[in-house]
Amino acid sequence: MTHRTFLLVVFDKLEAAWLVDRAAETASGFNAHLTVLHPFAPLVFPAGIQSEPTVFSKMLDWEETESRAIRIKVEEALRRNALQGEYRAQDALFGAEAYLLHAARAADVVLVGATAERSPDERTLAHRLVREAGRPFLVLGRGASIAGPAQRILMGWNDTREATRAIHDAIGMTAPGAEVTLVSLHSAADEVSPMAGGLQDLAAALDRLGFRVTITDRPANPDARAAELLRCARDMDAELLVTGAFGHSQIYDFFIGAVTRHLLDGAPIPIFLSG
Repeated sequence: MTHRTFLLVVFDKLEAAWLVDRAAETASGFNAHLTVLHPFAPLVFPAGIQSEPTVFSKMLDWEETESRAIRIKVEEALRRNALQGEYRAQDALFGAEAYLLHAARAADVVLVGATAERSPDERTLAHRLVREAGRPFLVLGRGASIAGPAQRILMGWNDTREATRAIHDAIGMTAPGAEVTLVSLHSAADEVSPMAGGLQDLAAALDRLGFRVTITDRPANPDARAAELLRCARDMDAELLVTGAFGHSQIYDFFIGAVTRHLLDGAPIPIFLSG
């Protein structure tokens, strides 16, 4: 099933300058409806500032000015690509997470830009959306683009719910007869055999759908797995990298690090994530 409803999150007009056109080209390639959301920046106030109403007024004016600039960019991109779509801006200073999660529920795919250039609060918000929305995410960096169903896809596999969902969700991003490489990363030899049966079954299921499937496994320590996935993707000239999102608790990810955070930050090629 091809995805038909894309939702793009744009944090500010600087991001909109490059990301809106990229997302419109992607939606056009899938003949999809594109909804663009602009959340207001997450706000954390020091004690006492709540008593200064002029601060709120100035912040709201600034956000609304940003929103008008993004709306112009979105409407131009929709018109140029002959796309069905709409632009929605948040209308209150607070509640960005709830605003985005509510809208994301109906989307086939949520698009976001790579997060390395975002503020810490905005990065945290993007990570929480991936965890909580229950929808797959397509992450695009400045140098990444996908203009339609992919012909060459790398799918990262481990025996988890997140990886399973990502691979099945990504079928809607995949061209008929596409070349699919399933890669399993491991840090010790005893990690390979327990997953082999499930991996073979998955390859057979994708083969029945008409894809040309290759299985491979590569050694990689946990802290090097994001880099190894990207290396594999470059080796096969993949148009799309698919992997599960945040397979550990938030506490584990904070102290140990997470493959998902590294991929979200850079996204040198389109990254497709499901949690």
